[in-house]
Amino acid sequence: MAVPVDLGKVETTILAVENATKWRFALPARTTIQQLFVSLAADEGGFKTLMNDEVRQTALFIAHAGLTDFLNRVVNKSAEVAQGSGYTGKDVGFPVVVHEIEAWSTTISCVCWPR
Repeated sequence: MAVPVDLGKVETTILAVENATKWRFALPARTTIQQLFVSLAADEGGFKTLMNDEVRQTALFIAHAGLTDFLNRVVNKSAEVAQGSGYTGKDVGFPVVVHEIEAWSTTISCVCWPR
């Protein structure tokens, strides 16, 4: 059974980082981030261990606590990639989010993330 996930809180965090950095998370990148929270809440993301509600709630709390740092890391990586490629936009794309997910998942101290 799924535990509640506050996607409004996730979106508020994304918007705060967008406002602070002047970078925009493209819809596929934004959706990927939101779906990570949905997967944690539903325990249907292919995680290596089943989680009870308490563990899932803890994982969601830890994931949100690290979200701002993760988003800023993704923005910095996007800026780095853009500089190297000559891209002049300020959109964070899906590939950068996917590339950086592993680093974020290691900060969530549950044994649920597949390694």
